[in-house]
Amino acid sequence: MVRFHCLEQLAPADEAYAAAATLSRRGVITRWSEGAEQLLGYRQEEVLGRPAVGLLANPAGEDRRPQSLISRHSWSGTVVLQHRDGHPLEVGLLAHQGVTDGDVVEWFLMAAVPQEPSPRPGEGMTVRGFDQAPCVLAIFDTQLRLVRANVDMETAVAMKDDQMRGMRPP
Repeated sequence: MVRFHCLEQLAPADEAYAAAATLSRRGVITRWSEGAEQLLGYRQEEVLGRPAVGLLANPAGEDRRPQSLISRHSWSGTVVLQHRDGHPLEVGLLAHQGVTDGDVVEWFLMAAVPQEPSPRPGEGMTVRGFDQAPCVLAIFDTQLRLVRANVDMETAVAMKDDQMRGMRPP
């Protein structure tokens, strides 16, 4: 069996990308990361000491995976969890059984926290270049509607970019 240090293994930067929790052998939540809070909306004090089955979107339905883990040491797959605001959330979950430093058997659960799409290579530089260009710049679509304006354009017409968006030049 794997020996792990649970949530202490996550670096602070990982918290933004990974939701992690630990469960006792009986399925009670024993630890809850900031990433788990970000993913499901529940604060640590709301879930610690409670049965993890209560986070399943359909605990009485066909999803009985937690019971099937008893004879296994690891599992990965998709589960449907209930977000704090009530909507179901399909999550890819990785579960490993291990032993803590105190020789307690627990399950370590981890899921990715969805992120905003990453910019394409070079896109960040292009945006910065556009925003910092030392001249008036504006981008128009094929119908000549303003799509984007830089700071110098905003100054020239005394309007903010979001106020001009969609307008056509006179």
